Amino acid sequence: MEHYVIYRFFAADNEKIEVRLDFDAITFELLPVTGQPTPDWARLDHHPCRDCACPTDVIYCPTALALARFIGSFDTRFSYEKAVVEIETPQRVILSKGSFQSGMASLLAVVCATSGCPATRFLRPQVRFLIPFSDGREALFRTVSTYLLCLHMNAAEKEPVQRRYLDEVAARYVLLRQVTANLVVRLRPVLRRHAALNADILLDAFSEIAAVDFDEGLAELRMFCGD
Repeated sequence: MEHYVIYRFFAADNEKIEVRLDFDAITFELLPVTGQPTPDWARLDHHPCRDCACPTDVIYCPTALALARFIGSFDTRFSYEKAVVEIETPQRVILSKGSFQSGMASLLAVVCATSGCPATRFLRPQVRFLIPFSDGREALFRTVSTYLLCLHMNAAEKEPVQRRYLDEVAARYVLLRQVTANLVVRLRPVLRRHAALNADILLDAFSEIAAVDFDEGLAELRMFCGD
């Protein structure tokens, strides 16, 4: 499956600006593009971060280089301008009526997390499971939860006793599957009597609540939990 995010900005004057970002299937790092612009302002030695963790042989700031791909497309727009922002991922399409500023804030967050900058790598899982336009508390909840999950998963790799907490979650999923399976059995004859309801769709929705393969899902999550 492809891993990508597409941002589409629809301005009031009908101009459309589209930015597509493609990611590595394993690391979810932003993939390079052909004809990558390399402006001087993107060089690592141009206003570098005080505690920059990039290797000394890196010439360009990873995040600045990624921004250079598309930042020029917004030269004629103002941050306060109204815009409809459409964000497409393989899982969903999200629309927001806001401004160029709100859409750009989301886009910049995705680029920062996936550009290859060592300081922002811990945010990368949030791009894999992207929920854009979150407020400050939502973003903090997801960041802290993801970080603590990775700490625990790394500890479980070194000390199997720590695995018991993950086993408890797996056991809850087993119970959840029992609940949803029994609800399907209970509801099937009831829903069949209501012509206005598409029973098959509703019953399938119940079945999918706990359909995730727990171990397979954890294996994917581990890819994001390295240093």
